[in-house]
Amino acid sequence: MATGFASLLLGYYDAGGELDCADKVGTGFGGRMLRGLRAVLSRLECARPDFQRGTLSRPGEHWVGPPLVGQAAFTEGTEDGHLRHPRFQGLRLDKDPAEVVREMPWGGV
Repeated sequence: MATGFASLLLGYYDAGGELDCADKVGTGFGGRMLRGLRAVLSRLECARPDFQRGTLSRPGEHWVGPPLVGQAAFTEGTEDGHLRHPRFQGLRLDKDPAEVVREMPWGGV
């Protein structure tokens, strides 16, 4: 049985309130965190992503809705909308998902 997952897709809400895919994060998870997050995420699985825009990964992945807020640190946002060196820092139980927007400045855009 798998103990975790390979990466998480991250999203943010745009000015119109639609969920956009920002990028994926595949580092920053410890073993205990991987197992705990996998248990939480498996209960939230849905048929398709809620993302309205952005580059999604390959078919066959598992999707969850946006009721959780994760925090990731990254070096910068690139001009094509990706995150440079993202690393997961944990869940934010104190934030509403609708509060998550793209940080500015973002790669000079």
